[in-house]
Amino acid sequence: VLGGEHPLCGSTLRKHARCLVAMKRYPEAERQLLAAHAVLLAAYGEDHPSTAATAGELTELYEISGLGKGLTARTDP
Repeated sequence: VLGGEHPLCGSTLRKHARCLVAMKRYPEAERQLLAAHAVLLAAYGEDHPSTAATAGELTELYEISGLGKGLTARTDP
């Protein structure tokens, strides 16, 4: 049995979020994508393709849903 921090769990959360986006259930999709990103970030780090793809999907979700209003992009010094 895989634990909740296993990368496959993160991948599954991400896939579930895609289904929620398709159904226009944006707040639920956001929660799933944020959880997936946290799992994948912990497992793989920031530069891994799966982590980056999940961050990209969050960005797309915010663009289509308006959930991200008021958020600003992170800038590194």
